[in-house]
Amino acid sequence: MAIEDYNATIKSIEEISKDTRIFKLELDKGIDFRAGQYITFILEENGKKFTAPYSIASTPLENKTIEFAIKLVNSGGVTSHLWNKKEGDVLKLKGPMGGFGIKESKKEKIVFIGTGTGIAPFRSMIKELIENETEKNLTLIFGERFEDEVLFEEEFQELESQNKNFKFIKVISKPTENYKGKTGHVQENLEEIDTSNSDAYICGNPKMVEEVNQKLIDKGMSKESIFFEKY
Repeated sequence: MAIEDYNATIKSIEEISKDTRIFKLELDKGIDFRAGQYITFILEENGKKFTAPYSIASTPLENKTIEFAIKLVNSGGVTSHLWNKKEGDVLKLKGPMGGFGIKESKKEKIVFIGTGTGIAPFRSMIKELIENETEKNLTLIFGERFEDEVLFEEEFQELESQNKNFKFIKVISKPTENYKGKTGHVQENLEEIDTSNSDAYICGNPKMVEEVNQKLIDKGMSKESIFFEKY
């Protein structure tokens, strides 16, 4: 899959949490990518160039209109300028890049473990697997601090209701009194994983990724069955 330059028009911007937005972009040409890969955004502001990589949150079937879940980082980089953009503005992109994605395997189950915008590549992978009618059992374990920060929650709940082989588990570290689901951190909620017959994909902040990786190994999962990307 060749790395190419693209001009992308912002079709819509949706605020899905207080600091995270979904950017839907229409490319000037189709892009050939694998679920799990990322694109580099290139912004030029006041004579300075800013670049940052973001995982594609939509599936490869949508090869001309693609989506990104991007969290605001107040560091003067890409997102601080991206937050000033509006529908109709044109961005420069380069990609696709990265080797994160579903690997060939004889294991019957796949578990996805993520936090924050680490959900983006998983959304692409899971939706593609379901669209392709995978026979594997899929589980998504996704952690956030607060209940209203869970990205794509309704979408994953709908996928779960429509697909008997997909399970969505959210984990909240700072729950309200009325919350009845799993609490704590994702690395404390790995008991349902069948480590002998599963491949694991982990994405999110480095500390979480490292802890989940080690805990899965301690539980008997082979290192060759664990794939991760740190944000």
